[in-house]
Amino acid sequence: MRLLVTGGAGFIGSNFVHHVLSRHPDYSVIVLDLLTYAGNMENLSGLASNPRFRFERGDICDAQLAARIMGGASTPSSTSPRNLTWTAAFWIPRHSPAPM
Repeated sequence: MRLLVTGGAGFIGSNFVHHVLSRHPDYSVIVLDLLTYAGNMENLSGLASNPRFRFERGDICDAQLAARIMGGASTPSSTSPRNLTWTAAFWIPRHSPAPM
């Protein structure tokens, strides 16, 4: 399985990436991160030489970039504050079975 982790250079995302790669030898991970205030490449140290890891610097709001990267992933996982904000503001109110 190939995972796309947005915001993967942040604290939560990078720990998730390290966990997946250490516990699931059949998984590969693509990290998409803009490296703004929360993203830090040091959080992903030691992964650059891992053939199951790929890093892409970019904005999840860039539709062309996101589409290109998603083409190589089977499962998206968001730890990006931008995505979480969009999910909370748009998706949850429209798809929640109970009023929020």
